[in-house]
Amino acid sequence: MGGFYGRFNNITASADPQGNTAINFADDEIAFITSGSNRMTIGNQATQINNTLMINETNGVSNLIELHKADSEVSELAFFKDGTEYASIYMNSYENLVVSVQQENSTRQFSVRAGNEEAFNINGGSKSIRLWQDNSPQKYINLNGRVRIYNELILGTQNGDPTPDNSNLFNGSTTFFLDEGNHKLHIKVKYSDGLVKSGSIDLN
Repeated sequence: MGGFYGRFNNITASADPQGNTAINFADDEIAFITSGSNRMTIGNQATQINNTLMINETNGVSNLIELHKADSEVSELAFFKDGTEYASIYMNSYENLVVSVQQENSTRQFSVRAGNEEAFNINGGSKSIRLWQDNSPQKYINLNGRVRIYNELILGTQNGDPTPDNSNLFNGSTTFFLDEGNHKLHIKVKYSDGLVKSGSIDLN
């Protein structure tokens, strides 16, 4: 049996009384119309979707979206604003996942929010990394393992009363706080058995 070939004009859905649901054909382009608006256009270079894309899991499919690339290629998920690329997420040729802010403006920031609070921020202008938006003592940064810091370490310590609560210390931990009035740096430790001891260093 031979194939079917024909030329089509635009197709309008007969079940739509307004006649504004259609498939329009142009040179190397197909547009899908609902309520008179272009919802999706398929062309040679790209497929453009002008609506919310919802992907529902069916038949136990675990990977709802897959991005495939060759070993030497960089395939990215790019974010544009007013036609200009601002940021992207991609896997480079070394198989590293990269989150990148593309603009040369050094004040661009990358942040991660937990609920309505900023938990993690990288600021290109100040060349700094900040964890948590404020200095609330109820927020913790838990690191399980070694921390290596090269060059210079600056700690902002608590000043004066209230002194760090013993309950905030875990076994085998150390904390510092500053007493400016008496020119002392205080050290408090909790031993592995829970015993708390403290001492101070006179500041000249």
